[in-house]
Amino acid sequence: MRSLLFVFAAAVAGAQDPLPPPQPPSSVTVSVPPLAPVDPNTPYASPRDAARHRLQATLTELSANRNVKDGLRGFAQALLEDRTYAAAAFDLGILAAIAEKWDDAVAALEEASKLDPALGKAAAPQLERLRLIAKLEKSSEGKRRRAYDEALLPLLQKLSSMPPGEADSALADLGRIDPKRWEAPALLAAINGDGPNYQAASKFLEIAIANAADPAVRQALETARKAAEREISYASTRAAAEKASDQGDYPKSAELYQSAWSGIPARVENGLDAASALLLCDDTPHAVALLARLRDSKDPEVEAPARAMLKELAAIEPAATSASSDADQFFHEPGPRELIRIAAMIPPVDRKPFEIYTRPLPRLVEDPEPVALLASFMLDAPPSVAPPALTAPSLPGENPWREATQSRIENPAPRAVQSVDLSAGSSEARSLQVTSDPAGARLFLATAVDPSCETPCTVRLAAGEYPVRLNLAGYREIQQTVQVKADVQDLNVPLEIVRGTVLLETGSAASLKVNGNAIAVEALPVELSFAPGLYRIGADFGSGYRERLLSIKPGARLRLGPR
Repeated sequence: MRSLLFVFAAAVAGAQDPLPPPQPPSSVTVSVPPLAPVDPNTPYASPRDAARHRLQATLTELSANRNVKDGLRGFAQALLEDRTYAAAAFDLGILAAIAEKWDDAVAALEEASKLDPALGKAAAPQLERLRLIAKLEKSSEGKRRRAYDEALLPLLQKLSSMPPGEADSALADLGRIDPKRWEAPALLAAINGDGPNYQAASKFLEIAIANAADPAVRQALETARKAAEREISYASTRAAAEKASDQGDYPKSAELYQSAWSGIPARVENGLDAASALLLCDDTPHAVALLARLRDSKDPEVEAPARAMLKELAAIEPAATSASSDADQFFHEPGPRELIRIAAMIPPVDRKPFEIYTRPLPRLVEDPEPVALLASFMLDAPPSVAPPALTAPSLPGENPWREATQSRIENPAPRAVQSVDLSAGSSEARSLQVTSDPAGARLFLATAVDPSCETPCTVRLAAGEYPVRLNLAGYREIQQTVQVKADVQDLNVPLEIVRGTVLLETGSAASLKVNGNAIAVEALPVELSFAPGLYRIGADFGSGYRERLLSIKPGARLRLGPR
């Protein structure tokens, strides 16, 4: 029992021993240059968060009020805030297409495709359509082609079910859009290509042939026109033959029936009518020749009657028993037995090239990721921080792509040297030439509350000793005293940057990267020191490798963890 009590007491005593104090984080200065300079006024953790906030707000407003112009401005503003934001570029492209800003739509969707291959796959069919429309809209001829194509496709889909009069009217309207296209006159020929309308069909086909650029289409239309002309000639000759027969002019009637038969040999009834007319005018030799041809035609409708008639004629015309015929040569190209349908001879209109106009626009993409604020990464971060209220977009939205991608001056011209005279007319005035690295620092002389100038500058003042102070956002303020003696005296002040820090407490030290560059640290926790700017910081925090874009401001102390 005493041994058990001893063990228990020892355990209690061990439990009461204080834990070893936590090891302070090591400090590592990161020399990797930033991806972009920092915006000292932004509350967002990165440009992507600012752009994401704008995109989310624009989608909400667009859903509520359907104002395309406001939507264009919002998406363009989001892209302006983060030029690498594929979702903003994609949504801008879709909305620009709705607004018929074709070049903007093409450029934005092309950019989205470069930034995100998945969005590029969704955009590809639409890009093909938009590139075509953008090209067509640059000329009056192109606009006419597009209008014609977009009117033709739905008409092709319903033409077969439309009443003839309505179809004629619709095709006439289509032809007026572009009189130089072949499809409308060819389709009008198809509708009018039966019986008494062959004349109209032929006229329409003449127009279509003149307009057709494809040799195969032109050849098919020419074949149809010739067929229509043959039907017109046949009908005219047949009608004249019947008229002559009714008037008792059998020789002329026989001649015309033979002419109609020669035009279309398959219509053998003309041969019987011609033979009958010849018999009525006692021209039995010619009648026998025609009947022999009919006998050898292998057409069951006329072969038997022709044999019977030849048998009856044998008593008065000896040739009827042994007459040979030219049937093989005559029926070599018989033509159609029934009236032709021009519609069956018109080459089909390929709908596929026109279907590009009907491709539906993809849906706008959303980005549900929470908007991260820089304050939420501070070491003393509050429990929650609400995103700031958004101001109206600064872009007008007339040419949204150009406005969103307007170039920024990456290499600004050297600052002009300012000159200021503070000598108050002193006879011992000197020139103090002040420069700083970098330039742009504000120079304060003595106890002045307002800056005298911004570096580089030349200050004219009386000889003597002066306290000076240089101040530039993101750099430590420099205070020193300068003795102005020479007529022209130089003062060059290198400025020390105020770095920001990021604390990494957990995770894998081996996986630490900044802007894609591996950073060597022995262990975590570690405090990384950065020059102000935008950085992509990645590490394995225990749940897999993750990266975070952070805008590190001068003097900021941030914490990055697995959240």
